[in-house]
Amino acid sequence: MARELRNLSARPLFATTPDRRLYVEREADRTIREAVNAHLNVALLGERGAGTTSLLHALEFDLGRDPSRPLPLFVNASGLDADAVLALVRGGAAAEAGLRHTVDGDLTTQSVEDSGTLTTQSAGDSGTLTTQSAGTEAPNPHLVVLLDGADLPTFRALFATGRDDRWREGHTWVLAIPAEASASYLAPPADSFAEVTAHLGGASTTELEEMLARRVGPHHEIHIPEQLEGLTPREVITAARTGGVENLTETLRAAQDLDARATKLGRPAAMLFDELRALGAASASDPRLLDRLGWTAARAGQVFRVLLDEGLVEYSDEREGRPGRPRRIYRVKDAT
Repeated sequence: MARELRNLSARPLFATTPDRRLYVEREADRTIREAVNAHLNVALLGERGAGTTSLLHALEFDLGRDPSRPLPLFVNASGLDADAVLALVRGGAAAEAGLRHTVDGDLTTQSVEDSGTLTTQSAGDSGTLTTQSAGTEAPNPHLVVLLDGADLPTFRALFATGRDDRWREGHTWVLAIPAEASASYLAPPADSFAEVTAHLGGASTTELEEMLARRVGPHHEIHIPEQLEGLTPREVITAARTGGVENLTETLRAAQDLDARATKLGRPAAMLFDELRALGAASASDPRLLDRLGWTAARAGQVFRVLLDEGLVEYSDEREGRPGRPRRIYRVKDAT
């Protein structure tokens, strides 16, 4: 049971062997692989909960096992400006040219022979790249950059204002873009940067059943009715975690009813409700929640009150053994 719950976590799948075994490919995966093989840039339009980050990590894992390719570079751009993203990309290019690199909050890279030092500074700093070499300029190899979590200003700086510079640099980019905001992200001139567009949304019932089967093992019989076709992986995995695989259909239908009520309250309420259900529980100041939404704690608290008034969430106050004001933890209210 512990293993099953671990595999039903709300986290994305990462570029590891155990997680790659859990990943189920869909049409978007095939579209992106063909484009990357042809050195074409890709705009990946992902719906919330569709598994965009997991797709990028699966691609990262597979490309990294191909000795004929440079190692792919996954960049989580959440909280980074354009300079910081470019610093990470340049650091990856230098590493691929023969330097050993280590990525932390900041990026510091040293060559194997200590003949040069590559230093980049990320979020909150200028993102300036400083390179010292032993009298020769390092080559700039081709990379496959998998960009996730870029906000609109960062994206526009990279691929609208900086579009021609990105072309000159010669890397192949796979750009994860929120489907609901794609018109803003891909407004000209950024629309011409990606030659291929892939869409990642709800999955077929066959794909959803396979996703769950890989996570919970063969001893469970999994059936998702055709009427529930098009749900996202997050919706199905969350339902299995909260209601159990044996009650999957009932839990999914109850969740759809709650989704409809949240949607009527407007997009902010629907977004917060979706993220809260994926996390299980969160306070208005939970950094995981705020990072996913791009909100302040004050904004989250405001929208939580809207959901609370509608009866969609409930809360408990937890002191965590410390004096002072208790922390209010919200959860989705049980629909059953």
